Amino acid sequence: GRPAARLASEHRSLVAAMDHLRIGVCILDRERRVALSNAEFQRQQEAYCAFRTDSSGHLQFADSTSQQRFISLFDDALYHGF
Repeated sequence: GRPAARLASEHRSLVAAMDHLRIGVCILDRERRVALSNAEFQRQQEAYCAFRTDSSGHLQFADSTSQQRFISLFDDALYHGF
């Protein structure tokens, strides 16, 4: 989270460019907390009940099967299948 936040503060133009994307984008830290997101991601989060950010900033899916799949995919990306 801190490196992304530092990058965001140093490169505001990059963050502003993310808001021009037509797709929702969020960057997560190692703990699955949303470190950075664009306006479309935030709009989708408000418009649909499929996913949310909890009080600690963790991305969570409403459906338990989707949540477990997300955790599995995320952990696989971090640990390369180990």
